[in-house]
Amino acid sequence: MKLLFENWRKFLNEDEDATLDMGGKSWQEIENDTKKRAKQGAEEAGFYFDRKLGKGQMGEVYLVENKKTGERNAMKHVVKSLYGGPKTAEREAQNYQFAMNNKAKMNQKFAKYLPDVYNVIETTKDYFIFMELLEDIPDRVKADIFRLNDEDEDISRHE
Repeated sequence: MKLLFENWRKFLNEDEDATLDMGGKSWQEIENDTKKRAKQGAEEAGFYFDRKLGKGQMGEVYLVENKKTGERNAMKHVVKSLYGGPKTAEREAQNYQFAMNNKAKMNQKFAKYLPDVYNVIETTKDYFIFMELLEDIPDRVKADIFRLNDEDEDISRHE
């Protein structure tokens, strides 16, 4: 009985080692499994897997390199909702597929805001989206784009 209460206390305190998903895996195991699938997805698509660039609401973005051309690209890995990804995972893949199929036909006025998407691959558990590698914009440009007006007194300038 004492063991039961100790395990329950760890669970309530969200001890990382004790917190499990519905399948009995720890969050660390899930994260490692997801990264392993991302690496495998890149390799199967003909890319070398380099490193993680960042994480967004829909998935993680990795730096990959084309095995044939040596070109460096970004690969967005979106886990399907059935396997723990966001509810809108399928829609995310559809949006990138739309950008890939229609950017060339769009008015340049609008097309310039879409990334160059090279491929969208769907597997049982994941979507892999291969696209151009975008560079960070300089801080000066960020400041110009997101500059607040003097009348915006109720908005924090640090946000």
